[in-house]
Amino acid sequence: MRLVGREKVDKTKRFYSFKYKDSHMLIYKEVDISVAHRILDYNGECENVHGHAVKVQVWLSGEIIEKGGLLVDFKDIKDIIEDLDHSIVLKRGDPLVDCIDTKKVVMDGEPTCENISKLIYKRLDCLKEKNPSLKVEKVRVWENPRSYAEFYEEENAKYL
Repeated sequence: MRLVGREKVDKTKRFYSFKYKDSHMLIYKEVDISVAHRILDYNGECENVHGHAVKVQVWLSGEIIEKGGLLVDFKDIKDIIEDLDHSIVLKRGDPLVDCIDTKKVVMDGEPTCENISKLIYKRLDCLKEKNPSLKVEKVRVWENPRSYAEFYEEENAKYL
């Protein structure tokens, strides 16, 4: 059996080398965590401590680093987000901060879905130590399957 046309294929030209410094990439990572919180300056059920099964989605861009051919290791992204897993997120000054001995995260603003997305966005900035070209494009935090908040810097609006 003979394959028609196969005999003229130059197998050396089937693969192309990549120049990593010219390779701008956009990557995406999704992580599921469980977070408890309460909103002090709220009149309603959310002023009580309660929890959410949260889905966190992040978009990052930059130049691929030569070592390993990665923009950033997905595990590093996951580790930063999972630092919040099974924690209670409280506002600085909340009386519960000094009372709770479990895993907690204290933030300057109210621990709303909006502010938690901003908190994660800012925490991901530490990844720039491994790749200075890295840019966090946006962070989306799903409080439930029908509601999310998304944080991004104004210059990153191109990815919305």
